[in-house]
Amino acid sequence: MPSWRAAGYFALVSVKTSPEEQNDLNEIGLNTFLTYQQIEKGQHPYITKEAVRFMPVYCSIDTEAGVEDLEQRGMIPPRDYVTLDLGNGVIHPDYVKYMTYFMNTSTLMQELKAEVERLGINVENKTIRSFDEVAEDVIFNCSGLGGKDLNADKNMIPVRGHLITLKDTSGTGHMDYMIYSKVKQEGKDEYIYLFPKNVSVTADNPQGLSCQGVLGGTFIPQTHPITSTKQRELDQIEFKRMLDRNSEFFLGHPYQD
Repeated sequence: MPSWRAAGYFALVSVKTSPEEQNDLNEIGLNTFLTYQQIEKGQHPYITKEAVRFMPVYCSIDTEAGVEDLEQRGMIPPRDYVTLDLGNGVIHPDYVKYMTYFMNTSTLMQELKAEVERLGINVENKTIRSFDEVAEDVIFNCSGLGGKDLNADKNMIPVRGHLITLKDTSGTGHMDYMIYSKVKQEGKDEYIYLFPKNVSVTADNPQGLSCQGVLGGTFIPQTHPITSTKQRELDQIEFKRMLDRNSEFFLGHPYQD
């Protein structure tokens, strides 16, 4: 399940939709931010403080961070303009420091699952093609790509992403901040990110494996028509490119095995 595996920080997301729907998304986002504040203060009824952390995210000055509206509303501190000195001779000027929430999605999902079990809510795994097949009055719709059929949404497309897990031997010095930045690779704008995620959940390890952060990232649309063999080939290419640009950013040279 992608929600178990993901990592990220809180931002207000813009999508290609109507102004009315975007306003609804913004309202949901703002209420979610207030809920994260409640969690951080230890005031949530079943999500613990370990699920979120309020921390810096550093973005290149030309990167849209997604928290600008929160800043304008006074919900987060004003931005700072900074230079990143990584302490190994690599220096990145023209960066912006914002404050927002890191979402420890594995913890969030584990605690949500525990609450479902505590309340005795029956969980039934079933494929549906229409909301008419659901008898309940309230639907918590987190269907991902399945929303294409459920909502007859022709604009819904699959997007493939890749993450690189940092081993425990990488240390903990980078676990108190996040990075989300544009970088140049082969003359094109690409993205990197660093999140202080400490558990990596996979299909083979549903309980999670210990790690010291994750690196990203990719955003590759429309990958579903290709064969699994071709997909594995493209994955290897993307992982190599992602390793190279992260290594260039943090170490000043392409990735070396």
